[in-house]
Amino acid sequence: MNITDPLEGRSKKEKKWSGYYKIARHYKFALDKVFAHPARYDSVIIMEDDLDVASDIFEFFAQGRELLRADPTLFCVSAWNDNGKSQHVADPHRLYRTDFFPGLGWMILRSLWDDELGPKWTDRYWDDWVRLPEQRNGRACIRPEVSRTRTFGAKGVSKGQFFNKYLKFIKLNEEHVNFLATNVSYLLKHNYDNALTKHVRSLEVTALTALTSLDSKLSSDIEYVIEYSNNGDFKRMAKALGIMSDNKEGIFRTAYLGIVSIVWRRRGHLEDAPIRVHLAPKLPWDGYQPA
Repeated sequence: MNITDPLEGRSKKEKKWSGYYKIARHYKFALDKVFAHPARYDSVIIMEDDLDVASDIFEFFAQGRELLRADPTLFCVSAWNDNGKSQHVADPHRLYRTDFFPGLGWMILRSLWDDELGPKWTDRYWDDWVRLPEQRNGRACIRPEVSRTRTFGAKGVSKGQFFNKYLKFIKLNEEHVNFLATNVSYLLKHNYDNALTKHVRSLEVTALTALTSLDSKLSSDIEYVIEYSNNGDFKRMAKALGIMSDNKEGIFRTAYLGIVSIVWRRRGHLEDAPIRVHLAPKLPWDGYQPA
């Protein structure tokens, strides 16, 4: 085997982030090997070595694989919720579609690798590359409300980016859910999209301050929607709520059709009754707006 140096001919700036080049090459090598196996596996689960996993993760992926096979508008299943801090989650049974590729414990089918990603795999920053429109092709991923993975990777090629502020607070699921006995057909696009938009647009619109104020009068028996006007507006709201505010190609983490759904409790007040909130773009919505 002829193994070349992935940093050969790279600039000094590129070599500073050499780990990203090495990781991208490792993914390519590993996925090629798995799908070249004589057993002809039709799917693969990719797990980083700095992840803890929940007891029901394989049932989650097994059911997710059936969704991937049934719905061509999906391209991955991820065990991770980018906004899965303890104060922002409540229901271990609840699953969502997302336009944002989450990573951190994910599954794809052979067809995606053989026909699309494998032949043109990137040599760097593989996760951001997967999030590009030409890879996503308008497709979505499945993700849980309560994460089935948790990272303990405080140090790595990203130099601990996001870890101390977000990642170390992600809640790992503790309630075993038998997903194989669960009907998840609501996640198919022809069922999900209309149900989501109809539900969210029927909710009471409230202000961010009405939710975050210390004397908030909002009820945990009611779901609410907070509308944002543009990317900057969303970023301001996300920071106030303590969820991730960055976006890739205009898509915010966990968003689907522009909607980011969370549970709200004040930080340090997990005993508070959770309030379910949806951050949704004001209508009419013209789709995601890359910066």
